[in-house]
Amino acid sequence: MSGTPSASDPRTLSASAGPDPDRVLATSSGPAVSVSTLVFDGDDRILVVERPGDGDSVALGLPGGPVLEQESPRRAAARVLAEQLGLESVCAGRLLAIDDQQQEREEDDHGRGVGVEHVFHVGPLSEEHVGRLRTVTEGGRTVQWLAPGEAARLPQPVGCRVRACVAALRGGSVADLEAGTPHRGSPAGLGPADRARLETSGGLSPAECVAVRPKSLTAAAVLCTDAAGHILIVRPVHRPDGRWLLPGGAVDSDVGETPRQAAARELHEGLGISIRVGPLLACDWIRQPRRPAEVVHVYDGGVLTAQQLAAIRLPTGELGQWRMANGEALAELLVEGLTPRVLACLAARTTAAGAVELVNGRALAEGVAALVYRPGSGELLLYAKDERVRCRRGSWPLIGSAVEGAEFPEEVVVRGLREQVGLRVGQPRLVDRVWDLGGSQQLISVFAVPYDSPPHALLSGPGRRLGFVAPPELGDYPMSPYLRAVIDRWLRGDRAEVTT
Repeated sequence: MSGTPSASDPRTLSASAGPDPDRVLATSSGPAVSVSTLVFDGDDRILVVERPGDGDSVALGLPGGPVLEQESPRRAAARVLAEQLGLESVCAGRLLAIDDQQQEREEDDHGRGVGVEHVFHVGPLSEEHVGRLRTVTEGGRTVQWLAPGEAARLPQPVGCRVRACVAALRGGSVADLEAGTPHRGSPAGLGPADRARLETSGGLSPAECVAVRPKSLTAAAVLCTDAAGHILIVRPVHRPDGRWLLPGGAVDSDVGETPRQAAARELHEGLGISIRVGPLLACDWIRQPRRPAEVVHVYDGGVLTAQQLAAIRLPTGELGQWRMANGEALAELLVEGLTPRVLACLAARTTAAGAVELVNGRALAEGVAALVYRPGSGELLLYAKDERVRCRRGSWPLIGSAVEGAEFPEEVVVRGLREQVGLRVGQPRLVDRVWDLGGSQQLISVFAVPYDSPPHALLSGPGRRLGFVAPPELGDYPMSPYLRAVIDRWLRGDRAEVTT
């Protein structure tokens, strides 16, 4: 039970209906088994109830009570919700913790000094259920909602038990507790400092080492396009927001499946097509609140033919639709936060220099480059760094800047042109994205900016020379290979549409 005394103590029972607690305890021959519930509302708050403490004091704990004869712990949790809180139509969710309370309570009148408590997750409750919640028990005790951090600071062992159960809920595991305190091999509840101390001291067995390490989920996705550069996306039926994803799914690592195998399987099962999965484009580490981290491997599915697209068949009950999308439509359709990942993978495919590393869909470092050109002659603005600048001396790159903090690339290119050469522009046009894997390791967004004014109107800072260069003369100006490839695509006019 979540409080002192434990849930199996007769004093913790609600005054509402239920078997006589002395009969329940007297007819039980083993350890006293009890349950408690970690009930959440839609605002991620935890329900706590007043319970009798020592003497006439009142303590806060989790709703709970004893497991009766011929009753499973899960059924007991549902009964507790109905009897104590009036939540008759609410079921107990998954098991969060098993708590051995041997150290918490003295031997009772029936000769048992051991109590075992099961803690179950409940919720989040709907607004209707919260409204119908019995806020005052028949014993006159009230209930209240606390944020997880507040509930974790309740007196022990309740606070420690709450903290471990919240960790188990968010980490997808079960806590192994002793009087509310995580066992050294508990999959949830051990803090990073305690875990590091046990690992470095050799205090964990191999099985315990596996159990205590943080877990991450693994998934695979595939980037497929058509001949026009439109991207294949799918709409899962289980998403309430109706947003779209790249084809893909979870990796079944428990049966030895690799991310590449999962990508091929998802295409076959989800779309009914069998294609050769191409190179890895990106590995995306997704940090997310209240869930384990997720690692997504994105593979190149290549360019699908009209015959392959016509052969797509969606399974019943999993995917509702598929379509090809690009440009603004793609950004509007995709799940929030997915667009940067797609753009980064398109750039990696264009560069063909290997897989890239992403965090929450974004490159670890991003930059911009301005392709400033004269509309009449087609000349391009380059600049050279002289001997006072150590980085890439003698090269002639485009005007560029690094993306800092929460800036958008469009904002950075406007700021960079204004600060570096005194050029003020409105809305620059995104024409390419490419990875500088041979140098800065940045994802570079390239913007086209027309310029009609005289060249001498541009500012040239210290250590830098500016100049407009005609396309046939570009070979005389050394520059990074990735940048030359960008310029060549621009001059040929064979650039695919770039999503903004």
